[in-house]
Amino acid sequence: MKKLILTFLLFIILWEISKAQVVITKGTFPALCDGAAGYSNQLTDIIIAETNPTDFGIGSKSFTVVGVPYTVLNTGVGLVQFAVGGDITTGSISVCCNQIITINYTSPTNTKIDTIIIKGLQINAINNAPTSFDIKRQAGGSVINGFTTGQSVATIQADQNYAYFTLPISFCPNSAPYLLTTIAPTLTTGVFSGAGVIGNYFYPTLVSAGSHPITYTVGNACNTTATVSANIIPQKPLIVSNKTSICEGDVVTFTASSTGISYTFYKNNILVQGPSTNNKYTTNQFINSDSIFVACTYSGCTNYSDTISIPVNANPLVDFTISDYCAGKLP
Repeated sequence: MKKLILTFLLFIILWEISKAQVVITKGTFPALCDGAAGYSNQLTDIIIAETNPTDFGIGSKSFTVVGVPYTVLNTGVGLVQFAVGGDITTGSISVCCNQIITINYTSPTNTKIDTIIIKGLQINAINNAPTSFDIKRQAGGSVINGFTTGQSVATIQADQNYAYFTLPISFCPNSAPYLLTTIAPTLTTGVFSGAGVIGNYFYPTLVSAGSHPITYTVGNACNTTATVSANIIPQKPLIVSNKTSICEGDVVTFTASSTGISYTFYKNNILVQGPSTNNKYTTNQFINSDSIFVACTYSGCTNYSDTISIPVNANPLVDFTISDYCAGKLP
C-alpha cells in the first residue's frame, strides 16, 4: 500500500512538472510612426520566466526570435539580463542585420528558477507599416517548456504618420468660410490650427491679405503635422498716375500696382480698356471732371480700386489782330 501511495505521489509530481512552462511578459511599443524618418523608440522589456527549474534545461542553450517582416530593429542595440540567484551563469544577445535576435545562455544546473530579460531593443520607423505586427520565436534552437515556434514575445502597434490636406490656390477677401478636410489615409482625429481657423473651418474674412499658415496635427503619439499656407488676395488694388497734374491734351498713364492676371480700366464708370493682362492705361483725353478706377482679377477674385482724379490745367488762349498798313510804313 505504501509503495502504491509513493508511486501515485511520484506520478502527481511528474504530471505537475510536465505541465510547467515559462511565463512570457510581452514587450510593447508606444507608437511606431510610419514613415517618420529618423524616428525611433524603445520596446519595453521582454521577460521569459520559469515556473519550474527545468523549463530552460541544462547546458549551453540558445533560441531565436524573429518574424519581424519589416526592417524595424536597430542592429546591435539591446541587451539580455538574467535573474540573480538562478541557474544561468552566462549569456549574450545578438541583434542582427536581418532582424534576428539570438539569445545564448548557459545553465549548469536546473534547481533554481531563472528569468531571461531582453531589454533595450530599439524600433525604427518604417514606411507602410501595418496596424500591428509581432516579434515571434523562430523554429529551431533549444527546447524551452511552453515557448514554442511562432509564439509572440512582442507586439508592435503602428500609428499612421501621414498628414495631408490641400487648400485652394488663393481666397478672395470676402470668401465664405472654407471647410478644412484631410486626405486619406490621414487620421481624422487631429486638430487644425492657425490664424482665421475656428474648428474645422478657415474664415478668410478674419485675416489680412497675404499668406497665413494652417497646420493639421494628427492626434497620435507621433505628433505628425502638415502645414499649408492660405493666400488671401489683397482686398483693394492700387491705381497711381505717372503725373500729379497735366495740361489739357497731355499724355498721362495710370498703372494698377496690385498683382493680377486681368485688369479692366474705367473712366467715369465707363469701360475704356480691358479686361487684359496690361496693367497700364494711357490717354491724352483727360479733363478736370474725369475720374478713373481699375478692376483687378486674380485667382477668381475681382477687386476694385479707389477712384482717382488728377488736376488738369487749361491751356492759355492766344489771340492777335492784323491791321491794314501801307507798304513800307510802320504801324
